[in-house]
Amino acid sequence: MGQAMASPLKHLTYIFNSEIKSLPFFKAVMGTGVYLWDNVRNLFIILGGYLFIYGILTFLNKKISTRH
Repeated sequence: MGQAMASPLKHLTYIFNSEIKSLPFFKAVMGTGVYLWDNVRNLFIILGGYLFIYGILTFLNKKISTRH
C-alpha cells in the first residue's frame, strides 16, 4: 500500500531536483528552455481560443434557453 501511495508522487523528486532541472533535455520537455516566452505566448493564445469558444457556447445557450 505504501508503494502504491508513493508512486504517483515520485515525479516530484525529479521536478524539485536542481541538477535535473538544469539539463537541456528537461528544459526542452518542460518548455522552460530557449523558447520560454514563445511557450507563454502560445498558452495565452490557446487560452484566448478557449474563452472565445466558451463565450460563443454561452451566448448560444442563453439564446436557446430564452427562446420559449
